Amino acid sequence: MEPMNADASTAATKGDVRDAVVLFRSELQEGMAAVRSELREGLTAVRGELQEGLTAVRGELQEGLTAVRGELQEGLTAVRGELASAVDRLAKRILESESNIQRTLEAHLAEAREMREKLLDAYADTTFKGKLYYEKAISQERTIIDHEFQLADHEKRLNTLEDVPPHRKEG
Repeated sequence: MEPMNADASTAATKGDVRDAVVLFRSELQEGMAAVRSELREGLTAVRGELQEGLTAVRGELQEGLTAVRGELQEGLTAVRGELASAVDRLAKRILESESNIQRTLEAHLAEAREMREKLLDAYADTTFKGKLYYEKAISQERTIIDHEFQLADHEKRLNTLEDVPPHRKEG
């Protein structure tokens, strides 16, 4: 293919081709410089947009984080209130239980004291009766021993009388 010069009827020379190449290179460099410039401007614009977007996202995240913190704080406050209420109810129940236990304990102690008094009274009564029976047994034993001596004495006298010859009996 032959290069063309301004005049289409004549054939292009080496000089014309060189000039065309130089002109083409120059136009190409100018075009590349323009593209570079446009790309830099576009890149700067994209960077700016990304920076603005990032700043907006950071702001939204910060707002969301603040909202979540607020919700968590409200929830924590509510849980603390419920916990305090539960602790109060539990403390009241414990106090009621302690009171019931104390009353039951006092009632059992009163019953135990009463039973102890009854046992001590029964023991004292039994001991007293036992002592009376013992003294009566001793007294009766003495009486029986005295009677045995008297009986033995009577038997001895009877035996003596039975052994006496009949003529002495009348006299």
